[in-house]
Amino acid sequence: MTYSATVTRDTADVSCFGDTWGIFVAGLPRVQGTFSGLHTIGGDSAAGAGMSGLVSIAFYAGATCVASGMAYVSSGVEAAVNDAVRVSGSFVSTGPWSIS
Repeated sequence: MTYSATVTRDTADVSCFGDTWGIFVAGLPRVQGTFSGLHTIGGDSAAGAGMSGLVSIAFYAGATCVASGMAYVSSGVEAAVNDAVRVSGSFVSTGPWSIS
């Protein structure tokens, strides 16, 4: 399974007439990203996560958890006669995440 996760913030332009530089305020942070990999025999929690509503996600590098929190997931399964069954999807956080 591979994944990517990015911490982002919305910004709002609050520049006024007479400002010589753009002025922005930061919004609330969120984590969003994608995942993909092989579908496991007997089912895969990543494949059905998109139908579950809010889910708990944890990403690991070896035995170390590098990011975890609650998220909404969209996922899908792709199958072909000449390839393994694959699962992929995207997620967006809701609430605080632990990132190390």
